[in-house]
Parts: sequence; C-alpha cells; structure tokens
Amino acid sequence: MAYLEVFQTTFALFVLIAIGYFSRKKKLIDEQTTVDFSRFVIRILFPIYLFQASSTYMSKEYVLTAPVYFLLNAFLIVILFFVSKLISKLAGINTFREPAFRLCAIVGNTGFFGLSFAASFFGPEAVIVGTLYDFGSSVPFFMILIPYLFQKKEKKNLRTIFGEPSIIAVLAGLICGLIGFRIPAFLMPSFEMASGITLPLALIMCGSQLAGVQTFSGNKYIQVSWVILVKMVLSPLILMAMVWFLPIPALMKQFLVLDAAMPTGISMVNFARVYNQDSDFAAVSIFATTVFSILWLPVLMIGLPFIF
Repeated sequence: MAYLEVFQTTFALFVLIAIGYFSRKKKLIDEQTTVDFSRFVIRILFPIYLFQASSTYMSKEYVLTAPVYFLLNAFLIVILFFVSKLISKLAGINTFREPAFRLCAIVGNTGFFGLSFAASFFGPEAVIVGTLYDFGSSVPFFMILIPYLFQKKEKKNLRTIFGEPSIIAVLAGLICGLIGFRIPAFLMPSFEMASGITLPLALIMCGSQLAGVQTFSGNKYIQVSWVILVKMVLSPLILMAMVWFLPIPALMKQFLVLDAAMPTGISMVNFARVYNQDSDFAAVSIFATTVFSILWLPVLMIGLPFIF
C-alpha cells in the first residue's frame, strides 16, 4: 500500500510530462515553441522561483553547507566518468556508441525533473539544494565530459557557467536572506503566482522535449539496460556512500540520493547530434530511463527514509 500511495503521488508529475508529450505529438506545440518556453522557464521563471525560496528560507547553517551540494555532483560525475569506462568494456560497447553511452549513463535530468521532485516532496530548501547540486555538474560536464568523450576542445568559460540566471538568483537570495531582506508583502502574490506555474510548465516542456526525440531507427538497443544500471542504480549508491557521514539534514541526504537516480538528461541527444555521435542510442536511453523512473523513483522514496 505504501508503494501505491507514493506511486499515485509521483504519477501526477508524469501526467504533466504526458500532457506535454501528446501536445507535441498532436502538433499543438512545435519545436520552436518548446525551445522558447523552455528558455523562458530556465531564464525567467526558475530564477524568480529560486530567489523567492532562497531569500525566504535562508539560514547561516545553510550558507556554510551550500558548497557541499555543488561539490557532491561534481565529484560524482568524475567518479562516473571512470565507472562508465569500465562498464562500457564489460558491456561490449563499440567505439562509436561508447561516447553517447557514457554521457547518458553519467548526466541526469536534475534540472526540470529533479527540481520538480524537490518542490513536490522535499520542500523549498530542497529546491535550493537541487539547484546547487545541478549546477555542480556544469563545470565537469563542459570541462571534462564534452572534451574527452566527444574529443572536442570546446570548453565553456567559467565566467559564463557561473553567470547562469538560476545561480545568480540563488546567490542573490542567499545574500538577501542573510542580511534580513524579505520580499515586500505587496510583491509576494506576484512571486507566488509566478512560482505556481514554474514547475508544471517545466514538466510540460519536458514532455514536449521527449516527444521531439526520434527513437525508432530499426536497430536493437538492449545495451540501454547498462545505462539504467549505471545512471539509476550505481549513481545513487555512490552518492549514498558520499553523503553517509556528511553533517547535512537526513531529508536532504534522501533528496540528493534520489536526484542522483534521475533519468538521463533530455539534452544529451542534442549533444550527441551536434558532435556526430550515436544520437539514436542517446534517444532510446532517454526514453528507457524516463519510463523506468516511473516505477523506480517511488521505490527509492519509500526505502531512503529507512536508511537516513
């Protein structure tokens, strides 16, 4: 019964994804609309949401532990970089598929999807934690994964990475919270209305992005099971070991482990296409891990409170 109750609650998130998916399939939403609204969510709505959360729920203790969340994801990606290499040899992944395989096994949908779980089940503090954790993947992603997996000397400037609107919003909120500044009462209804549409719209756009991924090309992709193993089983186990002795709240440990088990990031198929890698395999990995997450994430949500 416990699993059924959790499943019913988490299923609401997947219903919103389904709305976006079928809207795109029925051509009610096209590719350009998806791109524009996704950019709007990332650059406008999420920063508003994050500034409100961070300025409202800030504490001195949180500021001291904030860098930990950033570093956890960065270290996890570095560890998975080597683990995925070993797994690719064990699974017999060929040289053409290996870069896409490893990227899909390492990088999760900790943005739209992870933050939606944070807000729905763990509260505003987890949204800030999730943002910092998600941001922790940016540096190793562009400085390690893209250059070494796709053999391109393309590295993002650190100033550009740290200039992301969501990070600026969190940092501004942290500062405002510490100095005692609070959003004026007459502005709060506006912030709450904007925040109220942020996560539903993010999930709908997530579904629309999924609908735009072409997954059927006539080939068999049994090797995607190895992506599920690394991304959704080994990744949370590794992070569980990393946070076990850290002095952070048990609820945040539960969320971080759950965030590490998020399905493959949707944008991975775009990176595979840009660098002429196996984008079909990346597309199947995204779908397979997302479908698997419908059943797997509730299992983790039930089990983690018994561990932390």
